[in-house]
Amino acid sequence: MHDFRVLLATTSDRAHGDLPRWLAAATAPRITRAADTTEAANLLLTGDFDCAFVAAGPQSVDLVRELRRSGISTPVVALLAAGEGKDAAAVALRAEFLDAIAPVEATELRLSAILIAASRIPRAERRAAEAEARRAHLTLYHPVTGLPQTPLFFDRLDQ
Repeated sequence: MHDFRVLLATTSDRAHGDLPRWLAAATAPRITRAADTTEAANLLLTGDFDCAFVAAGPQSVDLVRELRRSGISTPVVALLAAGEGKDAAAVALRAEFLDAIAPVEATELRLSAILIAASRIPRAERRAAEAEARRAHLTLYHPVTGLPQTPLFFDRLDQ
């Protein structure tokens, strides 16, 4: 497992004060802190993070939507406030968060599972892009000889 780059954006350390310690115990990631969702958005748009943990709320939903609109697929986990239940988690998951966790759920095991899932997303996207590139190549070139296939031949002939 590589050294994860994690963005942590919480407005208060009271509910999720132990999260940096649990993250460090989970995989010893490099943690970058953001004071609010605006700073988190700027960091995610310009940085290369494996995962982000942000305080749940309307601003964080807007953050995730903006990231997806910008083509950034960094997995974002919603940090629920103490007492928020399944409804808040459902809202976060519908908004394309990777996961939603309450303070009592933030254990080393749970965070390790989240980080492992987050690391699989870019790997799957990379494999999909490579498969598409291979498919596109095989439609234009013969797999054994490497010579142009008929559609490419006639396309070049027309030019």
